[in-house]
Amino acid sequence: MAAMWEVTAARELTNYLDRVVLDGQITVEGEGDVVFHVGDTDFAKEKGLASSKFRNEEWGIRSFGKDVVLNGGGTRGCLYAVYHFLEDFCDIRWWYDDDEDVPPAKALKFPQLKKRGKPHFFYRDIYRDRSTSPVFAMRCRLNGNGNSYIPPEYGGGEIYGPPDHAHTFEPILPWAKHGKEHPEWFSIVGGRRIGGMGRGQLCLTNPELKAVFLELMEQQIAKGEAQAKAKGLPPPRLYAIAPNDNRCYCECEACQAEIKRYGHSGYHLRFSNFVAGELGKRHPELIFSFEAYHESAAVPKGGVRALDNVIVRICNTRQNVASGIFAPENALMHDQVADWSKYAKILSIWEYAVTYQAKTKGFPYPSEFYIPERYRYYAEKGAVSVLIEHEFPDKSDFYDLKFFLERHALEDPFCDGEKLMAEFEGGVFLQYSVHRGYELSLSPGEL
Repeated sequence: MAAMWEVTAARELTNYLDRVVLDGQITVEGEGDVVFHVGDTDFAKEKGLASSKFRNEEWGIRSFGKDVVLNGGGTRGCLYAVYHFLEDFCDIRWWYDDDEDVPPAKALKFPQLKKRGKPHFFYRDIYRDRSTSPVFAMRCRLNGNGNSYIPPEYGGGEIYGPPDHAHTFEPILPWAKHGKEHPEWFSIVGGRRIGGMGRGQLCLTNPELKAVFLELMEQQIAKGEAQAKAKGLPPPRLYAIAPNDNRCYCECEACQAEIKRYGHSGYHLRFSNFVAGELGKRHPELIFSFEAYHESAAVPKGGVRALDNVIVRICNTRQNVASGIFAPENALMHDQVADWSKYAKILSIWEYAVTYQAKTKGFPYPSEFYIPERYRYYAEKGAVSVLIEHEFPDKSDFYDLKFFLERHALEDPFCDGEKLMAEFEGGVFLQYSVHRGYELSLSPGEL
């Protein structure tokens, strides 16, 4: 019985081929009556192209005369094979959620088909807003779509396990539930114990807290596994051990002594290492996320470094994205990534692609010229995961173009940015003009 994502992949292929192939006229290697084998068919297995022969999310397109295999690893590989076939060989483009380009139907002739690939970053998420289409995200080979999760029939996503992907102290150990009975688990701020997402943190040096936190994390892992099983998906591999979104760190003597000795990042990373180290004994397949954010942005002191099952997520709060990563004004982020690569085996990037201050929200700036360069640098420094926070599509300039570049750079950070811009210009701007009766004498590359 075919998996639900294989059924979706076959349906997507059929729907689009019905629109681009004229009267069923399609030949491969000179042969007609082409048969497409999507997913784990007997023919794919016979040819050594079963999903088990691919790495997770790796995809392959291979023809054997008139028989064409489209398959890949995990729950999304065969879908990626179909979407790459439609893009790379049938010239179909998905520019944005409600904007696609399907060429007029014609006879299609292909030589031998042989192409294989795998997205570079294992976690690829462009956070837009809650209304954006998870199906479009899947067609773009994103495995995250902010809070609009990709449904199981489209292979699901590479999501964080519960409670969330960031700022998890409060949802794991809520102040309202535990603060009255166990105030000693929470931070001292201004002389009194306090917690909460916006007002406090945890007292990370409290021995009892560490045992309690481990138990609560086990519950979150069990919950994540149960939710995935109910959907027929693999369990989450990522869990966040992350402070609340504030700077109200514990002022107790023990915590302050650790901060002085190891720095803020070392103080928090030691706690993350403890949790990840203990849970890793029982869950060696899991990765636990630590956030290099606010005071924890700088690398730790005192010899502290991340365990191999801890991914350090660097939050890019101070880069000028209108300039390249190698520009002098971006030396801070450039050096921060390079420095952290010496203290962690695996890195993650939280990128901000818009301006947030009220006076500049949606303000235009030419970040599109530096997008592939930035992600190429991150990849070279060991980043394996990227979240791009890119809201306000109705206010940002050239939003669709920037998204097009971002999603291609997440799949392949070594892509040709200028070539992609020319493709987008020719596919969107020229068509927009032609459809409305305008005449342009410029070539796509000159726009």
